[in-house]
Amino acid sequence: MKKSTSLKLLLAAVLPSVTAFGVIPVTENLSIRGYIDGTYTNRDDEGTATDMEGLDLGNADLDLLISTEKVKSEIHIGSDGTTPEIEQAFITFDLGGGLSITGGKFLTSLSFERDEQYLLYQQSRAYDFGTMRGGANNNFRELGTHNQHGARATYKMDNLSASVSVIDQAFSSNGAAGDASDVGFEAAITYNAMQGLTIAVGTGQDGGDTSAGMDKLYNIWAQYDGIENLILAAEYNFYENYGEDADSWLIMGNYSFGNSLAATLRYSQAEEDLHGFDGSKFTISPSYSFTDNLLGVIEYSTGEYETTAYGSFDVDFIALQGIFTF
Repeated sequence: MKKSTSLKLLLAAVLPSVTAFGVIPVTENLSIRGYIDGTYTNRDDEGTATDMEGLDLGNADLDLLISTEKVKSEIHIGSDGTTPEIEQAFITFDLGGGLSITGGKFLTSLSFERDEQYLLYQQSRAYDFGTMRGGANNNFRELGTHNQHGARATYKMDNLSASVSVIDQAFSSNGAAGDASDVGFEAAITYNAMQGLTIAVGTGQDGGDTSAGMDKLYNIWAQYDGIENLILAAEYNFYENYGEDADSWLIMGNYSFGNSLAATLRYSQAEEDLHGFDGSKFTISPSYSFTDNLLGVIEYSTGEYETTAYGSFDVDFIALQGIFTF
């Protein structure tokens, strides 16, 4: 079972107003799609006094897709089992010639790993190493999940897509609006360099002061699926956290054993000058597609992180997840 193996799927993960997954038509101009995932997790983290175990509704997500001749709109409603929230709500106007303008609240154009669970190859995110006691803020481990208020210009042609965004609070994890001093920008290019190879390069720059956390990010990732049943990917990030240099990277492979069974191997690492943080993580994650709409995922991750003040901690993580898409 391959995920995101075509350029259309990759662009759907990177840019708004690109619909790549199946939808349910409601009227001539309205369609819906969504997913529900439930997860059992167990994290043995030496950085905490007790193990963390949970059985939770991870996410319930419903997307409303509205389309007219020149204008498209999407409203993404999500919940973790508590309070529903509007994760994204934006309007896209087609100017013709491959150019479009989007305004509203939309997802960042940066990062290989995206926000929705059904777009991941495993349950956990690459740069989530644990509680990370004594260092490393949440922004870098949530790359790819940031929703932003602003406007975006997008140009698409054949095997190339480019976008420039003027946004408020580039690295706010919940898309909260800020003030004029926080205004920043993003720019991203996605290129299908050859059959099966996709390369994406982008940057995000925040206008706030460095005391707020991450304020600069340079991101590059590549994915190759030109070998039958195999997907390979790599990513590198360079960023500033509270004014200090930091970087993170991942390599991963996903192999499909026929139409239903697949397995992912991933290694990821991050380093920050702030607090002398250094974290690494190895993940193995088999998955099984019971139907076209129901996926089961098992993950085991092991790694460690250390900081100058607190020393090093080992972390082991297990997840059992079911994802239903519609």
